[in-house]
Amino acid sequence: MTTVVNPRLAAYCRAVGIAPTAEAVRERDRNYAEFSAWSNGQMREWQKARGIRRMPINDAEHADFTAFCEKAAEGGAS
Repeated sequence: MTTVVNPRLAAYCRAVGIAPTAEAVRERDRNYAEFSAWSNGQMREWQKARGIRRMPINDAEHADFTAFCEKAAEGGAS
């Protein structure tokens, strides 16, 4: 098993209730499409919550977005 090291992908795994492994993600959605959709949805919510309407985001914003995803995986984002 290959453990997921991307913190946003690990958050997705927690959010959908699967093991944080590449194999579990591939088994669930074959080509990471569901992760991409989840991540894009989280980005929209994060941008709305932070009042950000631009891309790309800076390093500090990336860190904040990752924390937002991790919190969302635990059941609530803010």
